[in-house]
Amino acid sequence: PLTDGRGLEFSLAQLPRLTSKFQRRTLRFNYNGKPIAIDALSDRTIADWMNDYPFFDEGLYVEAPMSPTTHERLLASLRPHTDSLSTTEALGFLAAFTRGAFDYKEDKTSFGYSKPMIPDEVLYYPMSDCEDRSALYFALVRDLLDLPVIAIAYDDHLSIAVAEPGLRGKAYTYNGRRYFVCDPTGPKASSVIGNPPAGYAHRPFDVVAEYVPTPTDDQRKA
Repeated sequence: PLTDGRGLEFSLAQLPRLTSKFQRRTLRFNYNGKPIAIDALSDRTIADWMNDYPFFDEGLYVEAPMSPTTHERLLASLRPHTDSLSTTEALGFLAAFTRGAFDYKEDKTSFGYSKPMIPDEVLYYPMSDCEDRSALYFALVRDLLDLPVIAIAYDDHLSIAVAEPGLRGKAYTYNGRRYFVCDPTGPKASSVIGNPPAGYAHRPFDVVAEYVPTPTDDQRKA
């Protein structure tokens, strides 16, 4: 702790402005049997910087912002697909993306230790696990669809739930909203969402991150 009793804070309200080393990535997956290719950027500078950054709370990785250029390119590549879909279909499309566009591998196999990733790192590394895909999916629901979204932590799995009335499945109530699980990890070839993964429907979990859109003026007056 610091001399005045305050602890150091390592959460990331924004990423640092460093000299970028961008690499182009084409992320391929299937949505409803149709092959999709998403043009994205990854930044080696951010990945290297995070390798030396202290570990912090699991939920703060999920809430971390994306770097501006990487964020702009990814959303610009996704929007032509999601803009033609309903909100529930767009959530399924994003789930198909995070499930299918990256190789699944647990951190201890990939790195030899637990390594939670912020969204930018998910775009850099060819492999990722449930924590990492949850961070990316959380960011996309927040920044692309602007929906209430939470990260839910089971004892051995991290997932995402979204408050969207059009979803169907097992609902969980949190802070007055009904949330439905949109698992970003699997099944790989599926865009089906709304229910927890198999075997998790009745397991306890903690909410470790939350985003709620700021009400518009019209909504405040309603």
